[in-house]
Amino acid sequence: VSAGAVHIQGTINGIGERAGNASLEEIVMILKTRPDKFPLEVVMFTGTFSIEEFKHDHGVEYQRLVDSGELEKYLVDAPSPAKLAASKVLGFTLILIGLTLLTMVAIGFFTSH
Repeated sequence: VSAGAVHIQGTINGIGERAGNASLEEIVMILKTRPDKFPLEVVMFTGTFSIEEFKHDHGVEYQRLVDSGELEKYLVDAPSPAKLAASKVLGFTLILIGLTLLTMVAIGFFTSH
């Protein structure tokens, strides 16, 4: 979308997500509230995010951990720049593979007799 797409195949209220369509509500929220997270969020590959992100995204949980004194036991070192770069390469590679497969399915669908 940010690269100029004029169409998104989406769903509303989860109807059609099993067919591979994206949740339209989530797309809108990402684009409008967290454009820095689109098109790739590396948390799924690194398993970590910064304390600032945690405060922003999970404010109530952050405050509960601070109040109970448990926050320190969940803190870990930030991922190395190499791990972040590898995560981005992996993420974009997986997106490219998905788009390639989608293109192949579309070609097969529209060229079959």
